[in-house]
Amino acid sequence: VDGKGVVENFEAGVFNGGCMYPGTFSTGILSSKAQHVISGNYSCYIANKNPLSTYYEFNVFCNTNSADFYFSANTTYRVRFKFKVIEDVKASENGQFYCLAREEGSYLHDKGVFEWKTGYEVGEVYSVEYEFTTGDSDKYYFMWGVHYYGAIAIDDVTFDKVTPSGKTTPVMTKGHTYQVTQNVLYR
Repeated sequence: VDGKGVVENFEAGVFNGGCMYPGTFSTGILSSKAQHVISGNYSCYIANKNPLSTYYEFNVFCNTNSADFYFSANTTYRVRFKFKVIEDVKASENGQFYCLAREEGSYLHDKGVFEWKTGYEVGEVYSVEYEFTTGDSDKYYFMWGVHYYGAIAIDDVTFDKVTPSGKTTPVMTKGHTYQVTQNVLYR
């Protein structure tokens, strides 16, 4: 990440050692269905609908591949990604979508936590951008998840090492506020 940044557009169509992994319990899929795709031919998608599933409460469906890279300690990064809610969370469950940077092996030092359950329209594309600063560990990775019921797709993820600007509050904007290459980045 520190050198040239990272871009993941999921255009390889499979999780195959690129910079993303299909979540802690392999729950995210790369989908080419039109209703799931944000840009290009594929997006990462999850439908968290089974209340009997062990992972229904907190379903991490996509994270950076720790075999490929970690974020450096005490370093500021800008994350950008696009999302499209396919099926909304249930207010009765206090459901939400979330993302964050987590230190491997610990829940105690999460950074850049963003949780959202309002402020969007189902089926519309939104772009998110903000900065987070890691803690003392060199073992941070980034994850996306669903808390209880909901279906969502993400795409066009970028990470860049930046000089802190104070833009730590996530900005969620309707539409495509930035573009990434739609070439296949990983084979």
